[in-house]
Amino acid sequence: MSKDIELSKLSFCLKFQLFLSVHIVFLKCTYFDLPFQNSSFCELENTTLQKQRQEIQLLMGELKDRDRELSDMAAAHQQQLLAWEQDRHRLATLDKTLVQYEGNALTIMRNEMLLQKSSKFFQPP
Repeated sequence: MSKDIELSKLSFCLKFQLFLSVHIVFLKCTYFDLPFQNSSFCELENTTLQKQRQEIQLLMGELKDRDRELSDMAAAHQQQLLAWEQDRHRLATLDKTLVQYEGNALTIMRNEMLLQKSSKFFQPP
């Protein structure tokens, strides 16, 4: 959940930075009525903006790839956790069964000892 929030914050920051860059150039080129000799400045700014847009698109692509990797890793960890919990449950069940078998074995051994003693008592001398 926090990973999604951090990615959305980063995405928002990158988009906002692009928005500001575009509008600053627009203001420079339009409202300040730059003379014709400075049109190369506006072209340079536009080229810079295009490069920044491309860089932001590449960064967004990288973020999406990392998000997919993290999602895959989280899914794998969730499966491992589920398998671990199932194994733990099986072990607890086996432990209970073992305790029952040990109790039954002790009861049988006690009964056998009592039978042996009682059979000795009833045997002729």
